[in-house]
Amino acid sequence: MSRSTLRRELATYDGKNLRKEPSDSRDVVISLVFVYITELNKYHPALHENSRVILHQANVHAKTKIRDARGKGFISISPGVYGLLPKKNPLPESKTLRSCAVIGNSGSLLKSECGKEIDSNDFVIRCNLGQTGSFKQDAGTRSNLTTMNPSILHREYMHLKRKREKRKLKEALSHYQGVIFVPSMSKRFYMATLAVQMCQEVTLFGFWPFPYRFLDNQKVPVRYHYFDNMSNAVAMKHHAMDDEFSILLQLHNLGILRIRHDRCE
Repeated sequence: MSRSTLRRELATYDGKNLRKEPSDSRDVVISLVFVYITELNKYHPALHENSRVILHQANVHAKTKIRDARGKGFISISPGVYGLLPKKNPLPESKTLRSCAVIGNSGSLLKSECGKEIDSNDFVIRCNLGQTGSFKQDAGTRSNLTTMNPSILHREYMHLKRKREKRKLKEALSHYQGVIFVPSMSKRFYMATLAVQMCQEVTLFGFWPFPYRFLDNQKVPVRYHYFDNMSNAVAMKHHAMDDEFSILLQLHNLGILRIRHDRCE
């Protein structure tokens, strides 16, 4: 079943009629994707368009109350915050892009030589200020949308209390083009879903969640991040075959997106 056909089926499919025992492969595909849609809704409700993914002055007004994505009630948009928002949606609103790359920070990017393939995509999303610079051969340099977990401001920049930290952050952000996105929750899964909404072809790089992989027929350790020296012991503590990666793996198997964990040609 092609992806376009699958999307048409999903558009009209009634989840209440999901069979406990699918009768053919078509039902299996629909069942698996319905599970994906159900799980995805636990994170964010915007599935069919991206105009509400990032707040901008065209989709919110000053003093408007919006639901906190973490499920903690509502947040009021102050006039000051409203003035800082983009005037319009900075993302492509129609699905006209041919290819998207979503870049995680897994050490599986090291020695991948995927930089050129990443940069060849129409739209590149980088998660949580993933570094480029000296890693351009493996991670590329292009960026159209880069996320930054709010916790980084505390961990790396001391809440920007001093001018030195402000200059340090300004220098770090200067390496990225496009939009810097500070989401209320930094989920690679969310970024992968956004890419599926915008692009015909989606490839994930640096999403490998395990402390080891096979490269050139040899078992090699995988760092937690490709750009630091976090120990393998810490990586084993954090890397896990969690629900997020399990769903992404299902989408990979269904051909909805592709997970790259090997070397790029």
